[in-house]
Amino acid sequence: RIDDVQDDVANASRLFGVSAQHRWLGYHFEAGLFAQISERIRELIRRARESQEEIEAVRQKLIEAEKTPIVPFDPEEFKKEMKAEYGG
Repeated sequence: RIDDVQDDVANASRLFGVSAQHRWLGYHFEAGLFAQISERIRELIRRARESQEEIEAVRQKLIEAEKTPIVPFDPEEFKKEMKAEYGG
């Protein structure tokens, strides 16, 4: 039913703060920070994609690190190496 769909849209708008997002976009547009609201949306999408790519790169490095065998760590040997390299 159309009434149910309209209720769902209204509930989603409240839940996700669509009206607050609309006001925020409107402010940036009116302040002249962007020529069009769609320009700002494209920028936000681009930033989200870049962020997601960075997260994925870190995730891949963690997966690679988990596959690397654990090397025993000798704190005394580490201290000797640091003193030899940096003095002290």
